[in-house]
Amino acid sequence: MTPGFLLRRLLLAIPALLGASLIVSALLELSPAATSLTPQALDAPDAAMTAHADPLEPHQPFATRYLRWMHRLSPLRAGTQDRLDDRGSRIQPPPPVPHARGAPADYAGPAPDSYADAALAHARDRARYAAALAADDESPDLRTQADRSRRAAHRALLSAPLPRAGLAIIPDSLWLDVPDLGWSSLRGRPVAPLLASALSATLLVNCLALFIAALAGIPTGLLAAVRPGPVDALLRAVLVGLWSMPVVWSAVMLQTLLARQAGVPLFPASGLMSPDAPDMGLLPGRDPRGVPEPGLILDIAWHLVLPVACLSLAALAVISRHTRAAALEQLAADHVRAARARGLAGPALLTRHVLRPALAPLAGLVAVLFPALVSGSVIIENVFNIPGMGRLLLDAVIARDRDLLLGCVMTAALAAVAASLLADALAACADPRVRFTGSNG
Repeated sequence: MTPGFLLRRLLLAIPALLGASLIVSALLELSPAATSLTPQALDAPDAAMTAHADPLEPHQPFATRYLRWMHRLSPLRAGTQDRLDDRGSRIQPPPPVPHARGAPADYAGPAPDSYADAALAHARDRARYAAALAADDESPDLRTQADRSRRAAHRALLSAPLPRAGLAIIPDSLWLDVPDLGWSSLRGRPVAPLLASALSATLLVNCLALFIAALAGIPTGLLAAVRPGPVDALLRAVLVGLWSMPVVWSAVMLQTLLARQAGVPLFPASGLMSPDAPDMGLLPGRDPRGVPEPGLILDIAWHLVLPVACLSLAALAVISRHTRAAALEQLAADHVRAARARGLAGPALLTRHVLRPALAPLAGLVAVLFPALVSGSVIIENVFNIPGMGRLLLDAVIARDRDLLLGCVMTAALAAVAASLLADALAACADPRVRFTGSNG
């Protein structure tokens, strides 16, 4: 895999990522509205939220909102730089007021005592104008007042002794910064830390499921290939059954039979770990009272048995069927016949001359199976109450949290791109004849 090929694949991934974000934004735009402003929010807006949640955003054109999100995501940005408060939180300039025709030319406005006062006053004016628009009232006076307080808040931000975020190329005109995924109105936190916390749980579940599926599926496929007849027929029937089972059905059945009091409660019914697991050591031992405890690793592993089993069933069937097909193709190849003529047979024949060439097409399954597992984990994480990307994505859809939803989609798309590159690397390692270049890919 040459650097040119890798660069070309990364560049081709950019339109796919933009297309996914545009489609999700359009679908969210077409869905019915689910948010409203309360009188309490108009009278006493939360200062922490007004810096990120814009009540006028639903009244902005779709193209404007999408381009603003893309501007935050881009490392190269234009306009006034964000500021940092004493806690390191970002302070963004107030966005324009929709339909504002500008304040009178002779209006300078009073100088605010501090940026906090100016921002709070603008938040109240912005919320009142948003409520008027929601009631189909243009209200020119409220619009003018909101635009005037926005200008005052912007002037106060520029004059405040706050450090600038990012690396300025032209101060307050052109600057570099890390991508900003926005603010979650559902959780009241930045999106990036939420995704980082949820992604670790999702990767743990999905990588374990893929590993176990490959560990069981490859030997099963080889056995079906070398044992034609009743063994092959039985294995194929079992694999078709595993592949046909819906993930939600297998999750509910395993949870009912093996984790509920109605069945045999061998495993935990929900969660990624026990409530007291963070206080445990990594390995089994005893707590300060002398009571035996399993340790953090075993506790997490015990909670993951049922979710990983549900996700790995369908993947095991797919890997086994592809392994069987690839092994049958290699068994009929000339180099295997020549090896048999030299007296090579049994495990040596399978491992040296059948398995390794068969792994090259199997490596391409990673690019297909990993995104499928991630989509299946949306169901698994909600059934087993695992705090991962699937649960976060469903919560964002229900609450219409646009920034959180787009962050989940972009993270899943990046995972699919990484899985595709990993599949190419595994194919090159499994078969030295496979070469990827920048010209023929």
